[in-house]
Amino acid sequence: IGDYFYSDGTWSDGGLRKRYDDGSVAIAEPKPAPVMVNPTTGASRAVVGIVFQTDKSRIGAKEKEKLGGEGKVHGLVMAVKNAATDRQRWGPYGQDEGLTKCNTKADNYNDISGYGNCEHIRTNRGNFDNYPAFKAAYDYNTTCPVSATTTGWYFPSSGQWWDILQNLGGCPALAKQDEQTSSDDGDFYGDFSWGNQGDVSSALNAWMNKIAADSKNDFSDGDIFGSSSECSAGDARGWRVRSYGYVYCLWRDKYYSYFVVRPVLAF
Repeated sequence: IGDYFYSDGTWSDGGLRKRYDDGSVAIAEPKPAPVMVNPTTGASRAVVGIVFQTDKSRIGAKEKEKLGGEGKVHGLVMAVKNAATDRQRWGPYGQDEGLTKCNTKADNYNDISGYGNCEHIRTNRGNFDNYPAFKAAYDYNTTCPVSATTTGWYFPSSGQWWDILQNLGGCPALAKQDEQTSSDDGDFYGDFSWGNQGDVSSALNAWMNKIAADSKNDFSDGDIFGSSSECSAGDARGWRVRSYGYVYCLWRDKYYSYFVVRPVLAF
């Protein structure tokens, strides 16, 4: 976790990390600069993402299937840039897509196959033309091409955002088993939020601090990052982090342009 992931499908050390007893992660030492030339082939490469998960039990079945089985899977990667400059609509309002409904905290934690969600939409609807957030993530494969040894970029699920914020954001509440298995349901905002999580935006940005400014998009306070997870026929799940220590898992109307799209991939 924390390793740089490169455009040629390779990865390299992202620096020393300290893991606390509650499962949260802190950066123990500054990250080394990325190595922009593949030491084996001598070919140039670019940093396209940061590894955020290596636990195979937290990698979705459809990701594993795409990569050729569990034995072929290494981890999950968060893109260092957003897929679109503007906030995006999730899809048509009021249309039940038949995805798992992420109502409880446990539902959100367990919805770990963004690739499966995306392929479900593509199979049922034929394309992403009416699903701008999904399309933006898919089109990022043209903007930022990656190795065929990956799934390619896709719109992450709510459970994948949970892992990003736990493992890269260092949010201690998200590492707690009683939160991961909680039957609390609703829009986890305001009184239902996770507080005292530290400056999560800064923690996320620290993993990218050795990447050139024009090659990344830093996390901004208050942005709502969309997920491919459905909450109801009318709403989808998004995640929001605040510099003053709050993390929200909210539902938002699918039809309005609420969501920042940050793609992920499996490799």
